[in-house]
Amino acid sequence: MNESLRAPKNITYLIASLLVLMTSSACSLKISGSPAASVTATTSDATPTATPAPTATPTPTPTPTPTPTPTATPSPTPVATIIDSIAAPAVAYSLRKLSADYFDGAIVVVRSSDSQTLGIGFDAYGNLDTDTLTTFCGANTCTVSRWLDQSSNSADLVQSAPGSRPVIVDAGTLVTSSNGLPAIKFLNQSLNNMGAQITTGDAPFAINSVMTVTGGFTWSNAVGWGTDQNDPVSFIGLGVIGTSLINSPFYPFLMGGVTGNETAAITYDFAGGSVLSGSSTWVNGTAQDTSVPDGDWTPNIPAAFSGLGLYVGDIPGGGGAFTGTISEIIIKQSEIDNMDRTTLESDQYNYYGIAH
Repeated sequence: MNESLRAPKNITYLIASLLVLMTSSACSLKISGSPAASVTATTSDATPTATPAPTATPTPTPTPTPTPTPTATPSPTPVATIIDSIAAPAVAYSLRKLSADYFDGAIVVVRSSDSQTLGIGFDAYGNLDTDTLTTFCGANTCTVSRWLDQSSNSADLVQSAPGSRPVIVDAGTLVTSSNGLPAIKFLNQSLNNMGAQITTGDAPFAINSVMTVTGGFTWSNAVGWGTDQNDPVSFIGLGVIGTSLINSPFYPFLMGGVTGNETAAITYDFAGGSVLSGSSTWVNGTAQDTSVPDGDWTPNIPAAFSGLGLYVGDIPGGGGAFTGTISEIIIKQSEIDNMDRTTLESDQYNYYGIAH
């Protein structure tokens, strides 16, 4: 009884021992063949594979943008300084700047729509500031109430009567002479300086003017001084009969000296004494012949001549209106020598585009 009971106990013990042995073997196998140990061995023994360096993408070289060659801008007409190059004049009026030492304006204009006034000067190149002028005038007519003297004598030409002022912008259109440059249009209008004392007696003088003759009365005054055109004792100057030039005191004159509607540079030189023997006139550089149209007239300037007042475009009291345009007037209280005359006229030919 006791023996039979012991046998099963031994079997149980044996089984338990086997289980313990099996458990120990499994633990040993797990430690020696664990994934962690395997990874460690592999890591220490394997040759690492080199990762190739990324290929650098070349940066394209920018194509340089060529610097454009600046286009040369034509030089505008330079500042005129003509009266700095000749003997000083008594008066000088122009629609361009005549002296580097002159810093005032050219003209004063009056607008027809509202009677507003504006002084018009010169641009940076000595030309009349037509941009300011035409902007101010708009579609209106602008007349000239004052033409400033660019000499050192400040003998401005003025006109206070609205209906007697010459025109510079006509219903919105700038007045120009045949050369296309600005001009003042005279048609029964005038400018004057009642106090101007150009000459007295039979003293010498010279008148130079750039003008365009478009017509005229039997006797018409372009530039002159005195009190009566028809009296040789009291008026001398430069005028026209139709399109023919006449010189003081409206007796010696130049038939056909000026072609109508063409701009001309005219110089009249008076040496003093007799008009016939002491005067010379040039139109665009060509000397003109003088003659006496009526033998009953005495072509002399008497010593009693007072030279009161300077008139442009007409005579005192009217009746001798010049018809045409005037751009420039230069008057000397002495004769003009040949060098000064040719210097002045050459400058006018170039600026105004006058054929000669």
